[in-house]
Amino acid sequence: MIKTFLLAIVLISAAGAQPLSFGVKLGVPLSDAYDIASSQGRSFNSDATQYTAGVSAELHLPLGFSVEGNALYSRFHFSSENLVNTLSKANSNSFEFPILGKYKFAGVGPVHAFVGAGPTFRSLQSVLRLRPTSTNDSFGKGIVFAGGVEVKALFLRITPEIRYTRWGTQSFLDAANVLIRGNQNQGQFLLGISF
Repeated sequence: MIKTFLLAIVLISAAGAQPLSFGVKLGVPLSDAYDIASSQGRSFNSDATQYTAGVSAELHLPLGFSVEGNALYSRFHFSSENLVNTLSKANSNSFEFPILGKYKFAGVGPVHAFVGAGPTFRSLQSVLRLRPTSTNDSFGKGIVFAGGVEVKALFLRITPEIRYTRWGTQSFLDAANVLIRGNQNQGQFLLGISF
């Protein structure tokens, strides 16, 4: 009984000693939100996400492991025009919630490389509508892979990283399945600053 009690105290103390950091993430896309076909007499324009911004929390575990969760906001745009008028136009908002298990390698001084992977979830608002009707998946899930470096500077952690996300389904799909579909592969450059 006493051994179990002492073991519980040691485990609780070790769990309480693990630092929890909070911060922000800012980023830009490395890929477009849509796969678009070309057509004569019609112009399709798709802007990649203009920016990504959000918050981050990370639990630092022993042996270089950690768990990170983010709440990220992205915005993207699509328009389709012909010689006469605009056929469709949309601004869409994406809210992503990735959860990454991370491993930090032994580094040089304050610089450590890291890799991570885990599930991600997304909610889309104001999603694209084409004429005739299109289908869109307002909620999606996928898997995310990350790699980057962590630099400790005084009380800050600065983490530039590259992320690749593979979504399980296409977010957008036109009725004929020939003009536009959601890009299931997403690349991002993110810069994290945490305390």
